Parts: sequence; C-alpha cells; structure tokens
Amino acid sequence: MEQLIKNTINLLVTSTGSVSIQDMYSVVINAPKSPIEASITFDVGNAGGGYFKEIYLNALAKMGEIKDQDTILEFEELTSNYWQYEFPNMDPEPRSSIISMFTSLADNLLRGEIRSILSCDPKVSNFKPESIFEGKVVVLDLNIKQFRETGKMAQLIFKTIFQMIVEKDRENLPTNEKENMRPIFLWIDEAQFFLTSSDVLFQTTARSTKTASVYLTQNYSNYLAFVGSNREKATVDSFLAVLQTKFFHCQSDPITNNDYVSKLIGKDYVLRESENLNPSQNSGSSKTTSKILDYKILPWKLDQLSKGGKANNQIVEAIVYQSGRNWKPDNENFTLVTFNQDI
Repeated sequence: MEQLIKNTINLLVTSTGSVSIQDMYSVVINAPKSPIEASITFDVGNAGGGYFKEIYLNALAKMGEIKDQDTILEFEELTSNYWQYEFPNMDPEPRSSIISMFTSLADNLLRGEIRSILSCDPKVSNFKPESIFEGKVVVLDLNIKQFRETGKMAQLIFKTIFQMIVEKDRENLPTNEKENMRPIFLWIDEAQFFLTSSDVLFQTTARSTKTASVYLTQNYSNYLAFVGSNREKATVDSFLAVLQTKFFHCQSDPITNNDYVSKLIGKDYVLRESENLNPSQNSGSSKTTSKILDYKILPWKLDQLSKGGKANNQIVEAIVYQSGRNWKPDNENFTLVTFNQDI
C-alpha cells in the first residue's frame, strides 16, 4: 500500500500542486486496473479514461513546463511507469487487497469529525498544522476508545505533518533567524499509541527547531506492546535515548523499574548494612556496614513514590533524570522532585 500511496501523491502534486484524501481516493478508484483499461486511459487520442486521465494529462502538461531533468526522469521512470504498466498488470487478487486496504482507511478519514480535522477546505476546517507558527495551540481530542483506529490514524497523520513542516520551515534557517524563532511544543498523551520511526528522526534535531516534545505513557512496557515490530526493544530504546529529560512517577512495572530506570541511572559504591544472626551463641547478632557496587535507585524505590490524592496531601513525587546534568546539592545524575496537585 505504501507504493500505491507514494505514486498517488506524486501524481496529484505534479498535476494539481496539492493533495487531499478525497483526491487520493478518486485517483485510486478510477485508475486503470487492466492492460486494456490502461491502453484506453493512456491513449491521448481516445476520449475514455475519465477523472484519472484528466489528472494524468494535466501532470504531463506540467512536466512539459519543468526544466529540471531529474524531476522529469523521476516522474517518467517511477510515477508514470507505475500507473501505465505496473499497477494495471498486477495480479488482480493482491491488487484488489491493496486497493481495499487504502479505500477502507480513506473512507473512514472522509467521514464526520475526522473529515473536518483533515480537510484542506477552509469552509470545512478553520485550522491547519502551520497554525502553530502563529502562536496557536492545536488540540486533537480523538479518544481512541471512541474513534478506534480511525482516530489513531488521524492523529498520527497530523503529528507526522507537524514534524515535517517544522523541519522544512526551521532546520535550514540562518543562525540569526533561528535565534528569533517562536518556541513551539508537541504534547502527546498516551504516547504508546502514536510512536513511529519518524519520532526518532525528528527528536534528533528538535532542539535546533526550538521544539519541546513531551511524550507521556504509564510505563516502558506500553511502548514495547504497541510499537509492533520484531525489533521493538531496539526501536523503543533508540527513541528514549534521544529524549533528554525523563520523569519517572510511582509505578510497579518490573521492566520499567528493573530493566530501564535502575540501569539508566546506573550504579555506584553505596553503603549497605547487613546483620548476622547466630542463635547458637549468646552473642545474638552482629551488624556490619560495607561499601558495595549497586544500583543508585533500587527498583522498589519507584513503587514507593507518592502518587498524590488525599492520602498523600495532593503531593506527587517523581525521579528526574537528564543527560549530562549533575543535580545539586548531591551532584547526582538524578533528583527527587515533588508536585502539588492543587496548583
């Protein structure tokens, strides 16, 4: 389906200079699906071909106005060849499955609230991703329990567009212009549902675009469960590594506590007290103190952090870690902070 989407977008951008889900849907359902249909559609002298032929011929006309030979070659060798030869000559069964996957997704995105959010028509929607550069706060409130996969996909699309326009608009600006850029932010609750490989790439240069990114999730295991690849641990670890500041609140997930937080903060020589009991002797017991190499934050510590509410006087605790920082007064690479829920 990825190849279908790429060539659909390329054809529309070349032909009309814009892309909408409605136009993508129309291109796919009207594209020639057999060699006979293709011969009619791509025969300039034949009146048949309908909507798709109109889009294609307009793209050819635009190509005639372009002087960049690389752009022309890319269109001819990839986009044009795909629609003229590869797509109509595909095995009907897998092609039908690919089309069905795309049209099912597009159909859901073209209905109700989702359509208004993703629409490029100012009569339908009053905001766009570029609104963030004007100091506006764009909120997408599409509860996944209500909107299911369609709501998830709509928010993923918007997040990806956000990241793309930020990189395009800001990464290559001169240094003096970057200094005057308006800071922007990306805030994602239940982030395990929206994590993709594009997040890793975006976060590697987010600082240079003055973008603050906040990803909230209950625990490390959530990321592993929802990334959905055979390299999920490597993907999650790579993503978390590019986030500079991390807040860990009270929780009991053993993978987060044992395998991630304790190892992230690391080990040091710490004093540990031990007691030896000898019931066969009157001396009773003896205590010794020794210095051993152990985790600075033991896994059970996270389970003991205050989690707010009346029982904790509305106080929430968190362990904060930031790469390359030693926190005062102990010069440790982590610190314990508190938040008042009443503020």
